[in-house]
Amino acid sequence: MKPRRPGKRALLSLTAILAVSLTAVFNFRHATGSNTGYESVELNALGYFPFDAESGTLSDIPTRWRALDGKRVRLNGFMYVFSINPTNVREFQFVYNLFQPSGIHGPPQVQGRVFAHVPAGKTVTYSGAFTDLRGVLHVNVRRGADGVVTSVYEMDVDSAKDINLDASTGAPLESGRWRTWLVLSALAVFLAWAVRQGRSNRRRHQAAAGMCVVCGYDLRATPGRCPECGTASPTTKAKD
Repeated sequence: MKPRRPGKRALLSLTAILAVSLTAVFNFRHATGSNTGYESVELNALGYFPFDAESGTLSDIPTRWRALDGKRVRLNGFMYVFSINPTNVREFQFVYNLFQPSGIHGPPQVQGRVFAHVPAGKTVTYSGAFTDLRGVLHVNVRRGADGVVTSVYEMDVDSAKDINLDASTGAPLESGRWRTWLVLSALAVFLAWAVRQGRSNRRRHQAAAGMCVVCGYDLRATPGRCPECGTASPTTKAKD
């Protein structure tokens, strides 16, 4: 007769607790991290659609981008300012890349630019580095006196700060990434310890109950060696 192994239910419960803990960690990271209240939008995708600066209308803008009107968003890109030595600025254009495919330095087409406005009484420090820009996005086709479209996207800026880039890949570094890995590593170590401790407790319980410490077979009729797996009982090993 092979009885149910003790400790299995406890191990399953521990695994469930760990899974809930991991979920809580990631949810807390998402809820309290750098993206709180802002929808991350790829700036290069925001302007990746054909648009005629002379005849283009609001309906020419993809629906998913029109749906961002009035929402708080987070964009990553570069500031573009028409000034020789900009410092603190209140008006600037925000683009994904300062260089057009032809290699000409300057902003892209009108749909690829976000015209940023800093609230009255405030300024942001100009940076030539890759920047994290956050604020309320407005989607609307505005035209100049000549009828040509002057802007498609505008933003009321909440904040602007430099983004640290990975030297090898050029990808943005997440400031809280190391904290997440620290928590995950600690949880992994705890799980390994708990599994080992559970196995040790199970073997002690089985030995005390007269069961095989390997397979859990009832050894009361054959106390010297398990007829199921051939493992010698702890008392037999001690005598040897």
